[in-house]
Amino acid sequence: MALLHLMLAVSRKMDIKLSIAHLNHGLRTEAGGEEAFVSEQASALGLPCFVRKQDVRELAQNGHWSLEEAGRIARYEFFRELARAQTFNSIATGHQQGDVAETVLHHLLRGSGMRGLRGIMPANEGIIRPILCLDRSEILEYLTGQNIPYCRDLSNEDQLFTRNRIRHHLIPQLEEHYNPSIIAALNQLASIMREENAFMDRLAQTQLQELLVEEKKSGLVLDAAGLNALPLAMKRRLLLQALERIGGREKWSMSDVQDLGRLLGKTGSSSGIDLKKGFRAVMEYGQLRIGRISDASPAFNHPVQVPGEVMASSTGFRYSFEVVDRETYNPVAGDFLLDWERMESSLVLRSRQPGDRFTPDGMKGSKKVKDYFIDCKIPVRERDRAVILSSIQGRIWAIVGYRADAAAAPGPCTRHLLLIRREWIHGSED
Repeated sequence: MALLHLMLAVSRKMDIKLSIAHLNHGLRTEAGGEEAFVSEQASALGLPCFVRKQDVRELAQNGHWSLEEAGRIARYEFFRELARAQTFNSIATGHQQGDVAETVLHHLLRGSGMRGLRGIMPANEGIIRPILCLDRSEILEYLTGQNIPYCRDLSNEDQLFTRNRIRHHLIPQLEEHYNPSIIAALNQLASIMREENAFMDRLAQTQLQELLVEEKKSGLVLDAAGLNALPLAMKRRLLLQALERIGGREKWSMSDVQDLGRLLGKTGSSSGIDLKKGFRAVMEYGQLRIGRISDASPAFNHPVQVPGEVMASSTGFRYSFEVVDRETYNPVAGDFLLDWERMESSLVLRSRQPGDRFTPDGMKGSKKVKDYFIDCKIPVRERDRAVILSSIQGRIWAIVGYRADAAAAPGPCTRHLLLIRREWIHGSED
């Protein structure tokens, strides 16, 4: 109510259009009366009012969240949906200095780093907090002096909630025995942490761009050696930014960053860990790959017509096949060539299978396709896109785009070439 009346006074001077939003959590018997109170106040002030009722207890159970967290998620989802639908520029909330102090202590008790000690941001992602500079006593004094009615949220007295225990027990103890101005001191700490965190974030963003090898919608690839060369504090921050870049800001924690740090220290051709939100991180040949976990590419087996095309959708490629005369063939970058005269005409383009073997051109003896990929340090995600050209009976003639079998590789006497070209299917690369 204090925020509303202060914003109303400002709006008259700055031509700001206001609306009121209220979410009824459905948790307390007083909730219905509070909803009616908000609607009445909006009507008296001539302001649009948007109200939603949501079963926050059910939301908490379904999402495995605390009631506090579920309530916050529900409120901000409602506010943001409303802002988009009504094209509002900002969402203003009534947080004040006491809320900042409680948030800092809450994060401190959980072992948070610099980012958590920032407390509540004055402005962040379309949300503004105009009265963050005021303490509770100043707000109550304003309400009393202006004869502004308000409701007391009795759930703020419930000692089951950690934040309430901080408010009613920890802060009074700190005020009485350690620092009577502890709320102001914690707000000063939050202000310092905001500035220093912003500075560190800018440094990390610059470093992240330098170490970014590849970025797609599904994930990103970072230079592992470059990461490991960074000071620990910068490496942690950069890893957190990488996670947020692909998976949003919510739910990532220091434990996720530490897991990635341990993964960076592992050696071998491939090591990986599963992360939150359906992501996985893999260390492959000096690169840290972080991306969404997807089902393995489905098996496929397409008959090949020569000339003709095969659409291997699960690999992201279209393959074309034609026979060309060696003497008139004009090489094009990316062309894959085989000796057509030494191959059977009944061909299939298929996914790799366990136990596949071939004799790589230029090498002695046969080798498992899996071992060939490992020896060539082909990343796992690329192996899953590999396609095999074989006879119907299973004889492998080539891993298209990588290596021909010795029996199908063009030689000095080859006259007719099987020309294979591939191109990205539009929109397939993510």
